[in-house]
Amino acid sequence: MIGESFLRKWNERLSRREMYLGKEYVFSRPTFLHLMGQYRCNYSCSFCGFDYRSNARSTQMNAEQYRTLLKHLHPSLLQGVCFSGMGEPLLWDALPEMLQFTAEKYPWIGRSINTNGELFEGRSLSLAARYCSEVIVSLHSLHPETHAVLSGRPGALERVLKNLAALRQMAPDLPIVLYYAYSAKNIDEMPEHVKFCHSLGNCRFQGAYMKFYSCKRRFSDSGNPDFFSIPDREDSLFLHQEKADAKILEAMRVAQQLDFDRQCEFPPLFAAPRKNRLRCSFPYLQIMVGPDAVVYPCGGSEVLMYDRIAQRTLWFGNLLESRIDQIWNLPDYRLLRRASHAAALGQGEAQNDCANCTSMGFLVDSGNEERTHFIKVPLAEEKHPEAE
Repeated sequence: MIGESFLRKWNERLSRREMYLGKEYVFSRPTFLHLMGQYRCNYSCSFCGFDYRSNARSTQMNAEQYRTLLKHLHPSLLQGVCFSGMGEPLLWDALPEMLQFTAEKYPWIGRSINTNGELFEGRSLSLAARYCSEVIVSLHSLHPETHAVLSGRPGALERVLKNLAALRQMAPDLPIVLYYAYSAKNIDEMPEHVKFCHSLGNCRFQGAYMKFYSCKRRFSDSGNPDFFSIPDREDSLFLHQEKADAKILEAMRVAQQLDFDRQCEFPPLFAAPRKNRLRCSFPYLQIMVGPDAVVYPCGGSEVLMYDRIAQRTLWFGNLLESRIDQIWNLPDYRLLRRASHAAALGQGEAQNDCANCTSMGFLVDSGNEERTHFIKVPLAEEKHPEAE
């Protein structure tokens, strides 16, 4: 165990060094797995990049496929896995078995669930309390009317709050992260959100600016490729910058008064001048896998690169068909690392996917970056840019 622990730390250090140096061919392997195991969702969030009002595909990864996938990933090097999904992970039939298997077979791998919290009751609650090392809940609002508008699920907030209270009572030491995506509809609530996180105990606050996609992707059994319109972009805080900064500063003061600021991650102020773009860890430390074990290279690629990956004009591998050693340095992975490094240095961003990155809001130190708020989803018939 000591040797494996050293190997994991050594692999992470190597990965971060390769990221800093902008290496295209890497010798390290991913340390974190984002597992998107099924498509269905009980919410229809207005700001989501997917459309769940149509009938989502019924495809799910099963437990045996998950075991194979983990073997193909060098599990001795993994430090964590997040069960999320293109939809709601608590609708994933095999989730209980996979959580238990990971905890018992690979206890060093951290296990988190990224959920909207409405279905966190009964067996799922006890499973999380027993087998999870962290629970992430996308909450967005503490006001029933606003929560209903944002989630497309009237009446859900009361159940979510009840489930959170039950989880905390059942597992008082379990770390919880409450995630809020902010627009003009809910920015006034931010100080209240900080106070609620503090009151819950052993809880972190994470706030980000809401992203507005140019259109939504529909996942349906009919294979309909239609796209659906986004909500009113006038709600974007990019268009309400002074109000946003005032509320963020107020929430920061509340966090400081509660001695809670170290547990809070606030979106960057619009007034802050852009100085740096952090280097993206996705092509180096992290890997995302869909329900059929197809690899998506970074956060947002399951939307922005979906067509090209489905058509294999971009290809990052399949972890049921191949081991990580066979795919981690595929040509498209190497091109992406080159593009990511160029973007971090401010070179040639317009020529690659990193210019339209849905995760860029977490990589810049100013809110005054329009591309972090408005995300252009390429249509199937458009010519897609390739990394030079």
